[in-house]
Amino acid sequence: MTGLVYRAHGSPLDVLALEDVAPGEGERVRVLAAPVLPMDQLQLRGRYPWPVALPAVGGAAGCGVIEGGDHAGQQVLLPIRAGTWRDGGHWPWHDLVPIPAIDP
Repeated sequence: MTGLVYRAHGSPLDVLALEDVAPGEGERVRVLAAPVLPMDQLQLRGRYPWPVALPAVGGAAGCGVIEGGDHAGQQVLLPIRAGTWRDGGHWPWHDLVPIPAIDP
């Protein structure tokens, strides 16, 4: 899986790089959309009140669809500040918020 990773704080153009990322554990989710929020800009620049450990995958919000398992096909909101600027990942079912199906 690939994601936009930053290893230092600064301007997004200077610090973001597309890299392979560990998928995590839990339900396999294909990310459908992940916006760029004001808090993302602050986080990248090291100005957000609750910092994340570096290196980190950018993205504080997003939605996706579960691929495989008991919840296959279920569209979900991803956990807040979960590093959503990626093509997919694994998150525990209890951290996901099921939503009605939408056509991307």
